[in-house]
Amino acid sequence: MEYLGLDEGGIDFQTSEGKVPALLANQASARQAPVIVLAGMIGAGPDDNYAAGIAAFESIQTQPARMSFAIANGGALLERSAERTMRLVKAGMAISNAMVAATRPVHM
Repeated sequence: MEYLGLDEGGIDFQTSEGKVPALLANQASARQAPVIVLAGMIGAGPDDNYAAGIAAFESIQTQPARMSFAIANGGALLERSAERTMRLVKAGMAISNAMVAATRPVHM
C-alpha cells in the first residue's frame, strides 16, 4: 500500500484552501494513496481537510509546550509522532486483513 506522510507547522481550515498538504493530497488521490499529515498544532476547522483528500492528521505535541520547546525538540516530537501514527496504520491493516480472512469461504 502506498501512502504519503507530510509534516506541517499547523493544520486548520486554511490548509484545504491550497496549502501544500491539500495540493499533494489531490495528486495522491489519483494513485489512491492516502495522505497523513503530522502537524505542530491543530487549529480551527481542521475537519475541512478530509474533503480535500487528507485521510488523517495528528498533532506531534503530546502536551502543552512553549514555542521554544517545540522548535528545539521538533525533530524528536515528529519522530515519536510518526512512529505512533505508523503503529496505528499497521494495526488498522492487521484488523482489515483479519476481517478479510474471516469472510473467505473455507474449502475442505
